[in-house]
Amino acid sequence: MIQFDKDPPTGSAQQRLEESEGRLKLLTDNMSQMAYVATSDMRVQWVNKRWLDYTGMSVEQINQGGWATIVHPDDMQEIGGSFEKAAAEGTRWEKEFRLRDQLGGYRWFLSISMPIKDEVGVVKQWFGTNTDITDRKLVEKERAAAAKSKDQFLATLAHELRNPLAPLQNGLELLEMTTGDAGLQQEARNMMKRQLDQLVRLVDDLMDLSRISHGHLELKLEEVDLQEVTAIALEALRATVAKARHHLHVEGIKGKLMVAGDRHRLVQVVSHLLENATKFTAEQGEITLALTSEDGSAVMAIRDNGIGIDRASLPGVFEMFAHVAAHDKKHGGSGLGVGLSIAKQIVELHGGSIEGLSAGEGKGSEFIVRIPLLAGSVGRSAAQGDSIPGQGPAKKRVLVVDDNRDAVFSMGALLRKLGHTVATAYDGQEALNVGAAFDPDLVLMDIGMPKLNGYEACARMRQADWGRKAKIVALSGWGQEEDRRLSKEAGFNLHVVKPIDRVTILQLVSA
Repeated sequence: MIQFDKDPPTGSAQQRLEESEGRLKLLTDNMSQMAYVATSDMRVQWVNKRWLDYTGMSVEQINQGGWATIVHPDDMQEIGGSFEKAAAEGTRWEKEFRLRDQLGGYRWFLSISMPIKDEVGVVKQWFGTNTDITDRKLVEKERAAAAKSKDQFLATLAHELRNPLAPLQNGLELLEMTTGDAGLQQEARNMMKRQLDQLVRLVDDLMDLSRISHGHLELKLEEVDLQEVTAIALEALRATVAKARHHLHVEGIKGKLMVAGDRHRLVQVVSHLLENATKFTAEQGEITLALTSEDGSAVMAIRDNGIGIDRASLPGVFEMFAHVAAHDKKHGGSGLGVGLSIAKQIVELHGGSIEGLSAGEGKGSEFIVRIPLLAGSVGRSAAQGDSIPGQGPAKKRVLVVDDNRDAVFSMGALLRKLGHTVATAYDGQEALNVGAAFDPDLVLMDIGMPKLNGYEACARMRQADWGRKAKIVALSGWGQEEDRRLSKEAGFNLHVVKPIDRVTILQLVSA
């Protein structure tokens, strides 16, 4: 049973009142909100220490028209109208607005005022608090900007995907309608190849975007010559440059520029930068790719005399989904706005840096990449075992495995045209049987197949003598980190995402 002290409280009523007021003052002075009490017509009677510290205004100053000096001008009219309505109805008032501090800066507050009524319901006073919600407002603003950016990205993606699909469809129609016109058929095929390459690059960029967002972009490092990297990128973009009738100048140095790098990713960087220069430079414009070394780093500079970048936009060109206003105006917002961001991520993963320079709109652009050189690499002459430009790869025995017969036919025909010996299979079990008899140097195999999938087939191949010495590459439409992990555990040497271009095929058979 609870026992109460029956002794009367000590001290006079005045002392108890003073103690109570002291506790109330202690509470209100240390609360995080700004608090006030006002009359029914909103003449302030009392404010707490938090209010005085933030605004620097006393009760007298507020009542002498101070509200108009501390409430943001854009919020003042709406606040007055909404409070007049609450006062007339005698109801709770709640509003978000900005208040100025002593230094002239503004922060967002949630203001709540409660009416204090007498026994017949007449409002005698108002008690209000102002809670700082600036951080919440900033988060809301960032989320709104992210949502807008996502919507813009999805709209741009749909636009960019439709761009190559329309001419591809037209090309198929042309091939059917012009069977007797070899010249027009060849022109249609060239056009379709360009559009397919564009479609593949879009998909690759999306895959890289996902990897970068999740921190899963990994490099397969080896000794790489940047001279060779730029040569591969230039060859892949030769048709694009020729179509735009650009004057492309390449300035290199004697010997090699060896770095520890991922060959495929570095080719991707050069390709993105060259594509950017080509896209935003008028026909017959000047583009220069210069390679040199400086302070222990390989330096690659790509300059153009295109439309340039204004100073306000220059700091943000490497951000994801970035679009420069002048570029959008003249090129319809072309591209997903991820190429430069992906290039920056790849360069930084190599321990390097990339910067963009421009004197302004109409004055061209320059992008400079710096990557640390391997010790003693500059000017190294070609040693025995180095690849010699122009020397073709040795002919290989290649087993192509896929349940998509069109994919097998096209890959097999391309490899035979390049001089390799090819065998084919259409499921995992058939691949084991054919491989045992064919003894391939290289196996290009799909993952999702009947009877035995690619993972199971590869694991069994590795148990046989012919399979242990062969290079086995997964060709798959799936390219997430989990897919790559599974293929590595099954025994694949590489995991390559479909579709692959001729440059990649040449790299696979020459490695």
